[in-house]
Parts: sequence; structure tokens; C-alpha cells
Amino acid sequence: MQDVSDPRKFTIVEWYLKESRHMYHLENPYWKTFDPYVNPLLEKPMDLRRFTELDMDGARAGAHHHEDARADTSVSTMYDDAV
Repeated sequence: MQDVSDPRKFTIVEWYLKESRHMYHLENPYWKTFDPYVNPLLEKPMDLRRFTELDMDGARAGAHHHEDARADTSVSTMYDDAV
């Protein structure tokens, strides 16, 4: 998401069904290349935060999430199944 008042500010939101899925994401090789590539492009260090979602009684039904993680997590194939 891009900040409406400052086009240089972005927010990336990821939602995981299980803690193990988040750890899977962080332990993948593509994640290890993210910081070295992105950090030099930033004006200031990333502000990483972790939140707990409010219970909205099923409001997550249409939410985007990473529940179908697979063995091949290279950037070139990670969205092959996207519609």
C-alpha cells in the first residue's frame, strides 16, 4: 500500500494462518535476498511491526493470505498459480 500523503512511503501487509507459515516465509532463500537488495534503496531503515488481527467473526473470509506455501519458493515461480 502507498501512503496517500507521501508517495515515497509504502506498507506491506502479510497475513498468515499459522505462525509456522510465517516462519516458513522468513526461512526461504528469497527472503534472505530481500534486505540486501531493498535496504540500499531506502531513505531510512525499515520499520517492521507485528500485529494481531481483531476477531471480526469471519471477516477474513475474503482476505489474501499465504496458506498454500510450496517447496519451490523462487520469485520466478511463486505466483505461477495466480489467477
